[in-house]
Amino acid sequence: MKREITSLFSVFISAISVFASQPIEYDSTVVKNVLLSEVAVNGNKEPLTLKQLPSSVTVFTKKQLEDHRPQSLRDISFVTPNLYMPDYGSKITAPIYIRGIGSRINSPSVGLYVDQVPYMEKSAFDFDFFDVERIEVLRGPQGTLYGRNTMGGIILVQTRSPFENPGLVARATTGNYGLYDANVGWYDSCNDRFGYSLSLNYKHRDGYYRNEFLDAKVDKLDSWGGRNKLIWKINPNLTVENIASFENSKQGGYPYAVYNSATNQTMPINYDRYSFYNRKLFSDALVLRWHQEKFELTSNTSFQFLDDAQHIDQDFTVWDPSQAVKDQLDYYVVQEQRQNMLSQEVVIRSRGEGRYKWVAGVYGFLQGLDTNVAVDDFVKKTRSDKSNDITTYGGALFHQSFFKLFPKLTLGAGLRLDLERAELHYIQKSGAQPVQKLLKDTIYPTLDSHELMPRFSLTYQLDHGSIYAVAAKGYKTGGFNSVVERPEDLRFDSENSWNYELGYKFSAANGFLNGDVALFYIDWRNQQIYQTVPSGRGSMIKNAGHSRSRGFEVSLSTKPIYGFDFQVGYGYTDAEFLKHDQKLIVKDALGKDHVIEYNFKGNAIPYAPKNTLMAQVNKNIDMKGFIGIDHLRMNVTYRGAGRINWREGKLHDFQVNGSIDEKLQDYIDKLKDNVSYQNYYGLVDASITAKIKTFKVSLWSRNILDESYHAFLFSALNRNYVQQGQPRSFGVTVEYQLPL
Repeated sequence: MKREITSLFSVFISAISVFASQPIEYDSTVVKNVLLSEVAVNGNKEPLTLKQLPSSVTVFTKKQLEDHRPQSLRDISFVTPNLYMPDYGSKITAPIYIRGIGSRINSPSVGLYVDQVPYMEKSAFDFDFFDVERIEVLRGPQGTLYGRNTMGGIILVQTRSPFENPGLVARATTGNYGLYDANVGWYDSCNDRFGYSLSLNYKHRDGYYRNEFLDAKVDKLDSWGGRNKLIWKINPNLTVENIASFENSKQGGYPYAVYNSATNQTMPINYDRYSFYNRKLFSDALVLRWHQEKFELTSNTSFQFLDDAQHIDQDFTVWDPSQAVKDQLDYYVVQEQRQNMLSQEVVIRSRGEGRYKWVAGVYGFLQGLDTNVAVDDFVKKTRSDKSNDITTYGGALFHQSFFKLFPKLTLGAGLRLDLERAELHYIQKSGAQPVQKLLKDTIYPTLDSHELMPRFSLTYQLDHGSIYAVAAKGYKTGGFNSVVERPEDLRFDSENSWNYELGYKFSAANGFLNGDVALFYIDWRNQQIYQTVPSGRGSMIKNAGHSRSRGFEVSLSTKPIYGFDFQVGYGYTDAEFLKHDQKLIVKDALGKDHVIEYNFKGNAIPYAPKNTLMAQVNKNIDMKGFIGIDHLRMNVTYRGAGRINWREGKLHDFQVNGSIDEKLQDYIDKLKDNVSYQNYYGLVDASITAKIKTFKVSLWSRNILDESYHAFLFSALNRNYVQQGQPRSFGVTVEYQLPL
C-alpha cells in the first residue's frame, strides 16, 4: 500500500511538472527571509536583525506556515531542529523540549509568547492556530531578556495585523476522522491611523482512537475561539495596540492502552469511565510603543485567565467483578485548575545603525494558581481531596549591549536579575466516604529565589554571513509538588544551566544556498526530574543532580529555481545524566519499610529525541489559466525523530536493605524493567494548492504512508501505558480572500 501511494504521488508530480517550462518569480517575502537579509526579530526586546543575532533561530513565515499547515505548536515538532513536542492525549499536558531541555509536568522549560502575552502555564500551550502570521523559535537559554523558565529557548507567535493585506479571509477544512474546521477574519482600517480585526474559529474532530469498553471515540474535540486586534497610531511616534483572544475547548481523553514491554504488545484501549478535559482560556495585551530617532520605548501590560477541568480514569482498565479485589485498581481523578496572571514590562532599546546597540528593561508579574484534586479509590471506597493555592510574584531588571569592537567584530554582554517569591496554602482531606479526616491545613514557608543570568557573545560578520560564539546562563524556578505523600517531597529547588554555542550563518552562490549551523554544549545542574510518587498514584518533581546535553543543528534552504525550492533541517542531541541518585522507600507485605538505592549515571535523558530531521521540496507552477487555475504549489515534507527514551533507563549500583518478600520482589522486578524507547521513525506529509482568482483549494495529507509509532509511553500504578501515534489523515481546505 505504501509503495502504491508513493508511486502514484511521484507520477502525479512528474505529470504536472511539464507546465513549468521556465523559471518563475517567487514570493519575495520568502526570498527575503531565506537570504538572511535585514529582517528584524519580532520580539520587542532584540535590537538586532536575524542576520546579526548571535543565536540559532528558526523562522516560519506566512508562506512556510501555509506549506507546513500547523494546527498547533505540536505540528512544528521535528520541523524545527531539536524541537520536540509530543502528543500526550490532551491539551492539559503540552511539554516542549529543545536540545533535551524540557519538563513533563510543572512549569515549562521553554518560554512562549503569543502577541506579547507570556504563557506561564503549560496547560495553555496547546491552543488552536488560526490567524497566525509568523513563528520564531530561538534555541538556547533566553533568560537574560525573557527571564524565568526559558532555559531551552523561547517561541514567539505573532498573529495577523489589520494593516497588512486588509480584507476578508474565510477558510474551511474537512477531512477524515470527522474533521471540520472553519475560521473567518475581517481586517480593516478606518484610515491610515486606526486599524482593527476580528477573527473567529471553530474546530470539530470525531477522534482517532476508540475505547472498546465504551464503544466510543476517546479523543473527540470541539473548540471555538476568537481574536480581536486594535491598533491606533496616535501620531507618527506613538502607537497603542490591544490584542484580546479567547478559546473554549472540550476534549475527550485519554487514548492510553496497557503495554507489555517484554513482549512489545499493546493492548486495546479499554477502560470503563469516561475521561475528558475542558478548558477556557482568555488572554489580553495592551502594548504602547513610542519611538524616537535614537530609541524605542515599549510598555506591555498583559493578562491571562485559565479555567479548566480534567476528569480521568487513572488506571485505564475495566473493573471485573469476577476477579479478586486485591488484583484490581479502580481510580478516578478530578482536577480543577484556575489561573490568573498579570504582568507588566517596560523595555527601551536603541535604534539605528551605530556601533553601539542596547536594550534594557524592568519586569514584574503576579500569578495566582488554584488547583483542586479529588481522587476516588473505588476498590477501597476512599476519597482524597487536595487543594493547592499558590501565589507567585516577582520582578526583574535586565540589560544587554552590543558594541562593535572592530568593523566586523561585535561584542555582546547582558545581565538579568530575577527575584521571585511563591506561597502555598495546602489543604488535604482523606478517608472513607462520606467521612473524611483533615490531614493538612497550613500555609507552608515561602519559596524565595533570586538569580543572576549573564550572557556573553562574539559575532564576526563575513561578506556573506557571520560566525558567532555564545555563553549564556539559563534558569528555571523551583516550586511545589501538587501530589505529596511525604513532607520532604513538597518542594523542589530551581535548576540552572550554562549553554555554550558556536554558530555559522551563511549565504552562498549568490544567495542560492543559505544555511545556519550551530554546535552547543549545555552543563545542566540540579535538574528537575519527573517521578512517580511512592504509592504510584500520581507524579512529582525531584532534583536530579547533574546532566549535560551536547549536539548540533543544521538548517539549509535554497532560492527558487525553475519553480523548485528546498529546505532541510537536522538536529542531533546527546543528553545524559552525569549524576542522578535515587532513593525509594517501599513497604513489603507486612508493612515494613525498605530503602532501595540506585542511580542513572550515564543514561540518556527521557523525552529528548537523539535525531530530528525535516526535508521539504516545494514546486511552484504558473498554470496561466489552464483549466481555470492561475497557479499551483506542491509540497512534500518528510519529518522524523528518534531514538526517544521514555524512561531513565537501566539502574546502576542497585541496593536494597533488609530481606525481600514476594511483593517487594515483584516491585523490584518492575522497577528494573526500566528500559523503554521509540526507535527512529519518519512521517511524510504532502499538499497541492491551486489558486483560482480569489480562491485557494488545497488537497493535503499528513502521515500519508500511515507509519505506526508510539507517541508517548509512561509508567504508573505498576503498569506501562502507551499512546499510539496519529494515523494517516487527509482532507481538503478551501480559502477565500476578498481584498479591500
